[in-house]
Amino acid sequence: MSIKKKSIGEHVFDFFASVRLSLILLAGVAAVSILGTLIPQGEDPELYARYLGPRLFDIFESLGFFDMYHAPWFLFILLLLALNLIGCSLKRFPKTMGILKAPVRLDEGVFKKDEFHYQIKLDTSFERVKTLLTDVVARRYPNRPAQDESPGKLMLYGEKGGLSRFGPYIIHTSVLLIFIGAFIGTRWGFEGRLTLSEGERSGLIHLKQTDLPKELGFSVKCDKFSVSFYENGMPKEYRTDLSVIEGGRVVEKAAIRVNDPFTYKGITFYQSNYGTMGDNITLGVRPAAGGEEKIVKLDPHLETPIPGVGLVKLVYFYPNLMKMGPAVKLAVAGDAEEPESVVLFQKAPDFDKRRQAKYILTLKDFTERYYTGLQVNSDPGVWLVWLGCGIMVAGFLITFYVSHRRIYVLAQSLPDGTVITFSGRVNRNKLAFKKELDKLCRTVQADLQKAE
Repeated sequence: MSIKKKSIGEHVFDFFASVRLSLILLAGVAAVSILGTLIPQGEDPELYARYLGPRLFDIFESLGFFDMYHAPWFLFILLLLALNLIGCSLKRFPKTMGILKAPVRLDEGVFKKDEFHYQIKLDTSFERVKTLLTDVVARRYPNRPAQDESPGKLMLYGEKGGLSRFGPYIIHTSVLLIFIGAFIGTRWGFEGRLTLSEGERSGLIHLKQTDLPKELGFSVKCDKFSVSFYENGMPKEYRTDLSVIEGGRVVEKAAIRVNDPFTYKGITFYQSNYGTMGDNITLGVRPAAGGEEKIVKLDPHLETPIPGVGLVKLVYFYPNLMKMGPAVKLAVAGDAEEPESVVLFQKAPDFDKRRQAKYILTLKDFTERYYTGLQVNSDPGVWLVWLGCGIMVAGFLITFYVSHRRIYVLAQSLPDGTVITFSGRVNRNKLAFKKELDKLCRTVQADLQKAE
């Protein structure tokens, strides 16, 4: 007898339909999830470098450990898992359909093979038993009814819960939908940040991972920002009133609070943080050798040219730096190739003397006001993820709470009454099915006794 050799395509199909591959891939996803929990994702690279050191930082960065869920190798694992789910489903689906479509055999041999077997004997006429049993089985087990009747004998078949056979395939489908939705979100979605002061308007955000700018296609304006505090000084609630501006006009207004975001054209704005910023900042500029001090107002967004000093740009405003009061951090581009970082304290007007530059800078005055920090997200695949989650819940309910129950009933006429034999099969939850058959026997017996 010759053994047929499998083709290359069959070997590939068997590989992707392997349960062993499923276990390996699931273990890999679990390991990555644990590693992603231990290594914070999407943090500032400087933070990683500080704790890991330059050599380990380079290795982790090359492997994509700082953004593992978007790394190509992780997406490849998910692709393999998706193919594995499809292969497993295709391999086992014909067998499932064969069970559901198998022809019903009505012979007395099934009563000897089935695990569940009940028999009752009644002093009731066969005709009355036949009428009642036909009605009960039809009502309780309505799927694929079958009947075989001969003189003095009646065999009935019914089933229900066949949908439970499809539970695993429903769960597989839900996982694939979640994967597809996650891929769409990863490929075409984005996550960024936007900082606005009151009255400021912008349509440009900075992406979280790369810090690259991205146009939204419309502008948002911070109309008002408000914050309330508890008695101990902790923030109680902070709120941003936004206007969406498109085509030169306000198309929508919204109030954003923590856990109460706002969505426009698939882009969601979350209240992330807030702080204070300096506005109308003025500097004092005086020669180190002595002389008259000049007052210069800084442009908050552009470089300000100061004669003798160079181009000065505001980098950051500190409401209370190192508990020494208000301060500013400047980038001063003078004769050197690289801009010089300069920190000025309002309460320490001679602090800049340490630079030993030709001109001494001092922080003279400023207007302090709030700014709002918004997280800006777009995930076009999120609806598929939610759909997949809903289908998964339905799949689990069908799989674990519904069972495929098949029942056979045989009624035989005797000289002194009728004997009824119940037999059944179930694919899971045998204890519940045993109780169900037991209840069915008692119900039939009680109904026939009432009819006497």
